[in-house]
Amino acid sequence: MGLHGSCEYLALLQHVVQCVVVAVRTIYNIMLVTFLLQFMFAAIGVQLFKVGLILSLLSCLPKLSRELLNSFRSRS
Repeated sequence: MGLHGSCEYLALLQHVVQCVVVAVRTIYNIMLVTFLLQFMFAAIGVQLFKVGLILSLLSCLPKLSRELLNSFRSRS
């Protein structure tokens, strides 16, 4: 292989590493934009569908389940 072959190998390896770094940066940018879009749609969804109202209704479930359980126990 010789000294000349190893220099070509290192140059090729350098190009491969540079391509990987550029690809990772590009993927990171795409993921960042995707996350921002998801966050925007989530915020709009919360405003449109009033998710806080749904959560307040779900918070009543433990009380309701206790009442149902007590009524079931009183029947038996």
